[in-house]
Amino acid sequence: MALKFANNAVSRLVSSITAAATTIPLQTGDGAKFPSLDAGDWFPVTVIRGDGTLEIMRCTARSGDNLTVTRAQEGTTAKTFSAGDRAELRLTAGSLSTYTAELKDQVDSFIPDYTGNAGKYLAVNPGETGAEWQEVPSTPLSQLHAVAISF
Repeated sequence: MALKFANNAVSRLVSSITAAATTIPLQTGDGAKFPSLDAGDWFPVTVIRGDGTLEIMRCTARSGDNLTVTRAQEGTTAKTFSAGDRAELRLTAGSLSTYTAELKDQVDSFIPDYTGNAGKYLAVNPGETGAEWQEVPSTPLSQLHAVAISF
């Protein structure tokens, strides 16, 4: 399952939708602006009325110019929308939280998975040369300060 993004993915609804609808019909050709999704992938989509009222949804599939969505995400409620209302892929608090959690999981497993030193981390003391493997404290690696990984 992966969170997907695309730059400037914006469209308008070609027809109105009810608060129970799970398919968002976009303007012809605009579906390609949004990410392609594999099983388990998703992206946030915000639909906005002309008066600024909005709803955040989770898009779980895209077929041509139709988005399959789960409604009323991140504290918003399902609403009706009219043809011409905007549909946009926006960075949301929920998607950013998901992204940082996924990154944390990757960082926490990076050293044990790729160095063969499960349960240890590489300790470097400022001003000294060399480093040594030490037992991981109860704090996850992603929360240890002064950790820098460069390639």
